[in-house]
Amino acid sequence: MGRAFRSEAPNEKLIGPAVSEIDYSFLEACFKAGLLDYWSAVSVHPYRHADPESAALEYCRLRKLIQRYRTQTGSDGSRITNASGSDREIPIISGEWGYSSAWRGMNEERQATLQTRELLTNIANGVPISIWYDWRDDGSDPSDPEDHFGLVRNSYQTGRDQVYEPKPAYRAAKTFSEYFSGYAFQERLPVGRDDDYVLVFSKSGDRRLAAWTTSATAHRINISTDTAAFRLTSHTGESAGSVSAGPTGISIEVSTQPVYLRRSN
Repeated sequence: MGRAFRSEAPNEKLIGPAVSEIDYSFLEACFKAGLLDYWSAVSVHPYRHADPESAALEYCRLRKLIQRYRTQTGSDGSRITNASGSDREIPIISGEWGYSSAWRGMNEERQATLQTRELLTNIANGVPISIWYDWRDDGSDPSDPEDHFGLVRNSYQTGRDQVYEPKPAYRAAKTFSEYFSGYAFQERLPVGRDDDYVLVFSKSGDRRLAAWTTSATAHRINISTDTAAFRLTSHTGESAGSVSAGPTGISIEVSTQPVYLRRSN
């Protein structure tokens, strides 16, 4: 591996290595070469056919690897930071990740579901930037998965206000962006099962929730809350009704498709 180049520009940020999937051997080789002294973040492309939640353990392993090479212990037991003397945090960035709606067992509705869960998984695991692949379908061949990663279809529609036809994943991305705009991830609530997810986002004292399960069987969960009533919205933006709290909080049905909850006015 060649020598790394240190930029002298004070505001310039270097991010690397934009590695396909999470190749720990390659990443560790980069870290051993001292590249963490130059990078502001570690970029990976966590593609998979499995559920996006499976990336959580891989992020944890990578974060430990970064910590190992960012901070070491000297022979005298003293703490050694990186070569620049900085003790800064080095985040993980999801630099490219998507699901093709033409993969075996996939369709456009499931693509939208997994896209939403991918974004939620990244946020819950401290990944500050998520870049979805792809904006627009690369083509229209139904047998070519590479043609169907987009949020919108490939064909350009002349004369229309929206020149690319939205796929369900586009509606999911729009709903997610609008629903949680300005809200910060706060915590994951325990609801009794490891495959059930309830994430809390907050802004100025207001709380919004995202809830789903990785179980193939939809079922009910109880969420402890002091709020009396919530309005529910599907991950693609449709109203999903409302629910009122009982003595143990609220009871909702969760499925593999996330549902969003906000306090009723």
